[in-house]
Amino acid sequence: MEWIKAKYDRLLLGICGVIALLVGGLLVMNVMGFKKQFPQRDEPKPKTDFGTTDALKSLEAAKARLAEVVAIKPPVKDGKPIGLFVSAPVLKTAENELVAVLDPAAKQVRAPIDNLWLYENDLDITRSDIAEIDNDGDGFSNTEEFMADPKSNPRDKKSTPPPFAKLAYKECVKDELSLKFNTYISDTELSFRRTKPADKAFNTPFDLKVGDSFPAEKGSMEMRFKAVKVDATNPDKPVATVDDLLTDTPDDYKIELKQELELPTRKAKIVSSLGTPEEKIVISGEEFSFTVNPDYKYKILSVTDEEVALEAGPEKTPVKLKIN
Repeated sequence: MEWIKAKYDRLLLGICGVIALLVGGLLVMNVMGFKKQFPQRDEPKPKTDFGTTDALKSLEAAKARLAEVVAIKPPVKDGKPIGLFVSAPVLKTAENELVAVLDPAAKQVRAPIDNLWLYENDLDITRSDIAEIDNDGDGFSNTEEFMADPKSNPRDKKSTPPPFAKLAYKECVKDELSLKFNTYISDTELSFRRTKPADKAFNTPFDLKVGDSFPAEKGSMEMRFKAVKVDATNPDKPVATVDDLLTDTPDDYKIELKQELELPTRKAKIVSSLGTPEEKIVISGEEFSFTVNPDYKYKILSVTDEEVALEAGPEKTPVKLKIN
């Protein structure tokens, strides 16, 4: 017992060593038997078809599948593809309506402009004033660019509607002219009188004959009218036929003896709002232009109280302007 007490630590260490050996042996035996718990697989057969025709065909087929382009076809609505990776924009209006911006049948949020046109040209449809804005600074609003035929690009200053799109017929200015069939003795003795305005009134020579021309201004050398004929079937009420020489086509006016005919010279007051607003007063047959684009010429074809007809630009595009 005395020995055990003296050698206690060595004895304990030896016992622990024996226990460790027993545990290690058990673990080794368990690992060695682990393989037997699972079914054995057959050993792989060695490759024998390297370089054969079948192997090459398989390889080429695999390469072809890897190189094959896969086309993704998006769904189509109303003839237009629907993007798979971009959500369709939807706008909530001031009236709390939901509008699909890309739907052609949807309500126009900024009428008269189409929603799709605003979207495709990257214009902010959420702005209530987007129709009146000039995004590219070319002098034309987005509405005017949309209404042009063909439509112009609201993001390109060089793409604009034609200049005549900025013209407006503001007023018909009339120079008074009243002509009276004054006297008639025979086809070789007749006269006319300009009666209005009073400060320009005058009589033609009494010996005026059928076929002669006469001016509209006293002392003028420019002939304005021509006495074409006189119908004296009724000697008490002979009727003179007068031609206006300022017109390209014969305008025959019929005036009964002692009666007056109002023939005011109509001039058109036309305003261009392209750039700095500018006004022109022009008569039929006159050619003119505006300072903002002096090489772009216009020619007045006719003027009435309600409408002006003109030719515009080098293409002589026919244009009609209603008075406003």
